[in-house]
Amino acid sequence: MIKTYGCNRRFALTALIGHSLILAAHAQTGGYVETDLVVNKQVGSVPTLVDKNGTVHIAKFFDAVSGGFFDAEPAADGKSLGVLSTRRKPLQDSPTPAGNPMAAIALLRLHHYTGDNGYRNKAEQTLEAFAGIAEQFGIFAGTYGIAVVHLLESPLQVVVVADSKSEDKANALAVVATAAFTFNKTVLRLTTNQATAVNLPPTLAATIPNLPQLTSHESFAVLCSGFSCQPAITDPAELRRALDSALKVPTQDRQYKKRG
Repeated sequence: MIKTYGCNRRFALTALIGHSLILAAHAQTGGYVETDLVVNKQVGSVPTLVDKNGTVHIAKFFDAVSGGFFDAEPAADGKSLGVLSTRRKPLQDSPTPAGNPMAAIALLRLHHYTGDNGYRNKAEQTLEAFAGIAEQFGIFAGTYGIAVVHLLESPLQVVVVADSKSEDKANALAVVATAAFTFNKTVLRLTTNQATAVNLPPTLAATIPNLPQLTSHESFAVLCSGFSCQPAITDPAELRRALDSALKVPTQDRQYKKRG
């Protein structure tokens, strides 16, 4: 949960970033987990994030007029005393990633998982708010550049479902799925009994649990691009070809990876 500081300001961007990193970490290590953030909750007409203690992150910190996130709630009494209580919109990496581009990345990740365009719209508004000045920061706007890549590229998700009777194949599929790095790719690994709607983000919950391969006692992978999924793949070489096509990897790069 967010900690309070001397001037009682709450850093909501820290919560957004932290939960985005939780999703990213579990995507790399093989599983989607529920956090204490409730996504898709409506506050008025605004899709937002609410944590278990009721902190409404988007509704309280997002600037609906000019875009971007402030790093503190408005003062309860309407007064701002001193520099420490001034609300800011952090953009510059110093050297840790700046709050606003990281918030945009978190919202785009949530959009990829949920399909809720409200998250993407807020991320786009956040990035647009700084588009005219980002280049002035040079390398200190690196996280902003990464966030723009997240915005412009379609999400790519690979779900590897491991059956206990073909663990070796599951391992081979996972190796292929994680081999090529790209900002817009997420790899999830589940066992067959974990491939249920409650263990999956909404964009995958309608597809994965209904696949007939779940009862075939054979491990498989499913490649989803945008918000549509291809048929299940059981051959690691076929998965490599599908990923290369989705990522548009040049022939020479494919040959290099095979030699490696």
